[in-house]
Amino acid sequence: TCRDFLGKNQALLQDLSDTNEIYPLMEMLNGLFFLPIRRLHNYARVLLKLATCFEVTSPEYQSLQDSSSSYESLAVHLSRKRKDAEYTLGFWKTFPGKMTDSLRKPERRLICESSNRGLSL
Repeated sequence: TCRDFLGKNQALLQDLSDTNEIYPLMEMLNGLFFLPIRRLHNYARVLLKLATCFEVTSPEYQSLQDSSSSYESLAVHLSRKRKDAEYTLGFWKTFPGKMTDSLRKPERRLICESSNRGLSL
């Protein structure tokens, strides 16, 4: 199975995770998948630094500026989506267990109003 394969290669995953701390396998995989997303702000900064190597009026400068803005916008968008996902996970973790199975069916949809998100249809 996949878990067996990953368990046997946990040292490789540990090396990829850029940390010296030991984490459970699933937590380590989650971190590895989100690692590039967490670095989007850094990518935007690197592009801005590269842009300083060109004249402000050059097409290369403009292209690097545009790319940097795109990375920054993507980082903000994904950060918001991740927060939404974390709120949803928190909701499902605190919701009474007896009702969750009926609410998780595709034909059902739970609408919830909270302090950070208005009610919408």
